[in-house]
Amino acid sequence: MSFSVSRKRAFNQIAETTVVEKFDLTQPYDLVVYDFETGGFISKSSGPDILQIAALRIQMNGDKRTIEKYSQYLQPTKNITPGASKCNKLYSRTGKDLVLKQDGSFTPLAAKPAHVAVNEFAEWLLRLNEEDDEVKEQDDSNENEDDIDSQETENEGEDQEEEPEIEEQEESEVEENEDGSEEQEEDSEEQEEENHEEKPRLPVILIGFNNFNFDDPILSENFNKHLTADNAALIREQLIASADLRDMLNRKKGTLTEILKENGGSTSLTAKLHEGLADCKAVLFILGKKKLKIMQKHLRPFTDSLMEEYHNRAKRS
Repeated sequence: MSFSVSRKRAFNQIAETTVVEKFDLTQPYDLVVYDFETGGFISKSSGPDILQIAALRIQMNGDKRTIEKYSQYLQPTKNITPGASKCNKLYSRTGKDLVLKQDGSFTPLAAKPAHVAVNEFAEWLLRLNEEDDEVKEQDDSNENEDDIDSQETENEGEDQEEEPEIEEQEESEVEENEDGSEEQEEDSEEQEEENHEEKPRLPVILIGFNNFNFDDPILSENFNKHLTADNAALIREQLIASADLRDMLNRKKGTLTEILKENGGSTSLTAKLHEGLADCKAVLFILGKKKLKIMQKHLRPFTDSLMEEYHNRAKRS
């Protein structure tokens, strides 16, 4: 059974298609253009090593657009095929390091193990690091409050020793102040809860060139293999769907380079292709040039069990 046929069947028979059908594209969401540079091609037993994960995130919220970029190199675990190296200029001299060949010289790249890089990419997709920053700020604020409370307690003790004749009056005032402080703290906590509710996690839609036949299954396999239980649960919740540029263009054939040239892509951008971020920029350029919009008919459900589904179907065949 060929991979592409099996993959289409898997996508068409995934249970939770209603999530995609009911998703409201008029609401805010993150559109993530992503691309892999790999060490080879997909085989019947497994996908190739990911050598680079690159992505551009566009927050879709009405007319407002914000773009953030992500790029990370990964350590290979298998031999990189000569064909892959010729295309992306990535080589390994020891089997674990990663170098980029430019103008006849090799530049070492800062590459991370797959299990680390895949989880970091998932956390970037989910915006987990942004939430961590908010929690840290809140923790710092709580520490300052503890220091203030401690200082107030010491001062109260000194006052009681110096002026015992008005002890009852002070106690009454302290109780009133404490009641007011408690009310203020409750109001503050309620406000924080409201603010937290106003900033829900945004759903994520992936898009790339030839996702359906290549990048999505490889990402799915790596999610299955490397994600922590917490990250996997959040990915299932937030990663709604995937879209494929070639599918949107109704193109069964044609490379990204060819389609970019057909749409007037600059020579400088074309020359940089087969590098992750350059490929992402090319996809965005073509989307803009063709004035293509993400619509319901372009979306396919994304599931991190897709590769497992493929293997099960291959065995049954």
